[in-house]
Amino acid sequence: MNSSFVSDQPLSYFCSTSQARFFITVGFAAVKALLLLPLSILVLHLGLQRWRQQRSFNSVSHSDVFTYHLAAMELFWAPGLVCYLCGDHFRNATAAYAGLLAFSVTFYGEFFFHSFTCVDRYLAVVHPIIYLRLKNVAGIRIRNISIASVWLFCLVIMRFETDVSGNNAIVFMLSSLGAFLMVVTFCNFSVLCALIRPGPGEGVIKIDPLKQRAFNTITAISCVLWLWFVALIVTSALSQSPLLSEDVGCILLAVASWFNLPASLVSPLLYLHRTRKVR
Repeated sequence: MNSSFVSDQPLSYFCSTSQARFFITVGFAAVKALLLLPLSILVLHLGLQRWRQQRSFNSVSHSDVFTYHLAAMELFWAPGLVCYLCGDHFRNATAAYAGLLAFSVTFYGEFFFHSFTCVDRYLAVVHPIIYLRLKNVAGIRIRNISIASVWLFCLVIMRFETDVSGNNAIVFMLSSLGAFLMVVTFCNFSVLCALIRPGPGEGVIKIDPLKQRAFNTITAISCVLWLWFVALIVTSALSQSPLLSEDVGCILLAVASWFNLPASLVSPLLYLHRTRKVR
């Protein structure tokens, strides 16, 4: 494979022409595809079974619907990897662009749908009256509009990614991830406060199982997003260090991509755990 072709173009966040950088990036993409493809298909299969039983998603929780859409978005990863490899091997810039843009769609889709899930759990615990109101037709309409907006935003991002350099793309991704982390962290601490706060007339703290599950979900999501964010911050800072060569700096950025793996797996695994497919 010609590992320098794709990296010679302003296509990705990784700028090195070294084979090490190329294989680290492709290795991550391949592992993510192999893990996510069966998980996403299983999640969508369970969702389809549920729809056949109920003939409607109106009674399905908002969090589950977000999980279905994220699983559908993750299906872009495997064909994106194929396009990326074909583009690099055959020196086809169009195919390489298609692969990298498919990667971008899943990255930003994860940001949004993880945040939506945390907000949904936050409302269920901290503002239960508002949460119950959002389970009606108006709430379902808001949910569907939000989901459609995410898909539209990801299409816009695909166009945006073609016009920015690698460093600018990293800055934009870090800024976006930081903004979503603020939302997720706020939800996490708010649910924690609601979890440990005694109820009216109660002298001791009683842990509500529903609140506990919501807290566990938000904590899992916030932990994997923080892990990815810190890895991106550290590797981005090190890659700009004058003490390191450009090749080493770009390899560090490629290594940082592996820290996205837990963020990609957490949503389907949490869903399968809720449905008792994973224990």
